[in-house]
Amino acid sequence: MSERSRLTWADMAKGYGIFAVMTGHLIEGDWLGSFVYSFSLPLFFFLSGYLFNPGDKGFFVFLGKKIRTIIVPYICLGIPITLISAFQNPHYSLKQYWFYYKKEFVQFVVQNRYATLWYLAVLFGLNILMYFLVKVKNDALKALICLACLVLSMLYYYRWRGEGLPWNVDTVLPALPFFLLGYIVRKHDVLECRIFSLSKGKKIALFIGCLILNIVTNVINVVLFGTGLEMYWNQYGIVPLTYISAFFGIFFVILLSELFTVGFIRYIGENSLLFFLWHQAIAYPLLGWIFSMVGIPEVRTNAIWYVTNLILYMGLTCLMIWPLNELFNRTPLRIALGKRKG
Repeated sequence: MSERSRLTWADMAKGYGIFAVMTGHLIEGDWLGSFVYSFSLPLFFFLSGYLFNPGDKGFFVFLGKKIRTIIVPYICLGIPITLISAFQNPHYSLKQYWFYYKKEFVQFVVQNRYATLWYLAVLFGLNILMYFLVKVKNDALKALICLACLVLSMLYYYRWRGEGLPWNVDTVLPALPFFLLGYIVRKHDVLECRIFSLSKGKKIALFIGCLILNIVTNVINVVLFGTGLEMYWNQYGIVPLTYISAFFGIFFVILLSELFTVGFIRYIGENSLLFFLWHQAIAYPLLGWIFSMVGIPEVRTNAIWYVTNLILYMGLTCLMIWPLNELFNRTPLRIALGKRKG
């Protein structure tokens, strides 16, 4: 899809997804964190699959485009993350700073769950794998291949106790069902022709149903297994329940996005890359330092402070990243976002 031809609901969904990811990174281990993790990353993989276009100019042209739109942002937006991560402690000597920066840079190059950049590594692998998968003409065979990949990846985790691999290639296979589902839904016009054409009342009822089923299946998963979906830590809970919960979560966000359009959430979704990559590694540490300097405690002593803390962090994070995003978009720096020169 070109930058001029956008889907409002998809931008809204990415906007909601960004806030879900931000929330999860603020309250890891909490019940609310388990809820947002159950669908947030699957949503982004689904939307990437929905917008996936292999083109008709051959693999190397496709590869060049993915290098421009994924690898270039990985490098350009990732280098500042390594700098911030290495130089957070003000008490280090220059030698210590250099030592820790080298460690950060090695992790950046190897990319095994390094910062929020790990998502781009998985996305790149998914696009390459999907390019060859779409050459298979039969959708049933595609689904069978996808299921085989999922089974292999689960064996890797649960039977062979596999650890994360460089460039997160181990996560590409578990993420493939979400990506493939998005592609198939787009190919068969499931959303526009069948779901979005429903009356508003039916869409609201479907939204509520998907939300309830996502919550129920996720709670059952966590109660029975002790954890739900957390792709960063290779946690997949009871696999069928995990994927069912994620699919319901994806569709309740999509329905919410189609029902309600909010300007600033759509803006976040349209410009999701910088918000996704820099909120946890750059904005949150800087805000934590500012809060400690002015005496704002991090301990959430009650529900009111709990909610206030979330609003403060996410609101101020958006305010911090917004001018940087405008700077990137309105100058030649836009190439760092994977966009062509204006």
